[in-house]
Amino acid sequence: MKKTGKFPLVIFLIGASLLAACGQAAVPTANASAPAVVSVPPAAGASSPAVTSPAPTATPSPEPTVAPPPALTLADCTLLSLDQIGTVLGEAVVTDSEVVEGPFTRCEYKTDSWNFNLTFDHGTGSGASFMEIYRNTFGDKAITIPGLGDDAIGVSSDASYLDIYLIQGNSKIIMDLSKVKMVVGGTPPNPEEKEKALTELLFSHLP
Repeated sequence: MKKTGKFPLVIFLIGASLLAACGQAAVPTANASAPAVVSVPPAAGASSPAVTSPAPTATPSPEPTVAPPPALTLADCTLLSLDQIGTVLGEAVVTDSEVVEGPFTRCEYKTDSWNFNLTFDHGTGSGASFMEIYRNTFGDKAITIPGLGDDAIGVSSDASYLDIYLIQGNSKIIMDLSKVKMVVGGTPPNPEEKEKALTELLFSHLP
C-alpha cells in the first residue's frame, strides 16, 4: 500500500513536467538564419554628417567705366551776359552767335567797333599740354601774362588786337579781341586791359 500511494504522485509530477515542456515549445523562436538588426546610438560628441550646398555661381564684376569728356554745350556762351560785355567794351553788343566745331565752343560778339570771340576747348588734353601747344606755335610772339588765371600768354602784332590763351582750373580758354573801327588821333584801343576785365568776369562764373 505504501508503494501504491507514491506512484500516482510520480505520474502526476511527470505529467506536469510534460505539460511545462509543451508550453515552452509552443513559444516561437527567432529565425537563427535571419540577420540581426542592431540600432547603434551615435557616439557621444559625434556630429551629424555635414550637408554640402553647391557653391554659388560667382557674379562677374562690372568693368570700370571711363568718364566721357565734358559734353559740348552752348551754355558756355551764357557765362557772360551781353550787358557785361557791352559795359567793358563801352559799346552795346549788336550781334552775337554761338558755334560748335569739334571739341570747341566759340561765342562771337560784335559791337559797333569791337569784335570779341570767346572759345572753350573741351578736348581731353591737359591744361599744360594746351599751353605748350600754343607756346610752341607762336614762339617768341607768345608773351606770358602774369596774374591771369593759372597760366596765360598773349599774342599780338599791333595795338589793335590781342589773342589770349589761358587755363583756369580745368578750363582751357581762348579769347581774342580786336578793334575793327579806329578813330584817327583817338585814344589807343588797349585791348589787353579790356580782355583782362572780361577774363575776371568770366572767372567769377566758371564752375
